[in-house]
Amino acid sequence: MATPQPTVKATPGPDFLCIGAQKAGTTWLYEKLNAHPQVAFPGRKEVHFWDLFHEKGKGWYSNLYRDLAGNVAGDITPAYAVLPRRMIQQVREFSGGAPLIFIMRNPIERAWSLALMNLRQLQETRFEGETLKPQHLTDEFFRWQMNLEGNRARSNYFACLTKWFEFFPREQFLLLDYERLVSEPRDALISVSRHIGIDSLFWDNMDSGFFTERVFAGEKYPLRESLREFAVNTYREEIDQLSALLGKDYSGWYRAYMD
Repeated sequence: MATPQPTVKATPGPDFLCIGAQKAGTTWLYEKLNAHPQVAFPGRKEVHFWDLFHEKGKGWYSNLYRDLAGNVAGDITPAYAVLPRRMIQQVREFSGGAPLIFIMRNPIERAWSLALMNLRQLQETRFEGETLKPQHLTDEFFRWQMNLEGNRARSNYFACLTKWFEFFPREQFLLLDYERLVSEPRDALISVSRHIGIDSLFWDNMDSGFFTERVFAGEKYPLRESLREFAVNTYREEIDQLSALLGKDYSGWYRAYMD
């Protein structure tokens, strides 16, 4: 398939899109960019137009982004990563050459993090006055959680990017490793700023605490030893496919969980 060429955005809409991945630092990115005077999020963080509210019409979506006094407006909705091809094509027709951002976290850690988030939702119900904890649940519960269709789809970056690359040229994407957000948050924001066309010098005025607050506390419960082999076997092929697609070795993601 020929490489798609950028098109001009014909109607008001977001100046950039961050399409994922879920549980990979998108909330952190939203909070930091929202502090920049040149950035606006008129629909707040997750607009969900292309996956949940498409029936409202493109006019509704456009109206969110009118009259923003020259600010660079964004839509950070991680669910867009797993849109079907027909909807990605519509994003292409609507957004044209708008810059795209995709953050990739070790898919094993991402899937485990989502499983723990789902567990926290269960913890809202108390059992004889006690809350449910990971140690109360069997490995089978977590294998089920990590193997849920939605969880698997959001961790399969190869499948996500392969679809998006059919409609958008790779150079339109900024692909960020989650580890970089953790270890070099200021530099990561500089890269994002240059990609979306805002002043990257703004971050020089922020102290180090600004970049690390409320985000990188880490999961309270690490992946169980008894689940490591399952996790490696589940995600290894997809990770190797991603490495081939992007020309970068991501095998360290699963090797970290191999004996």
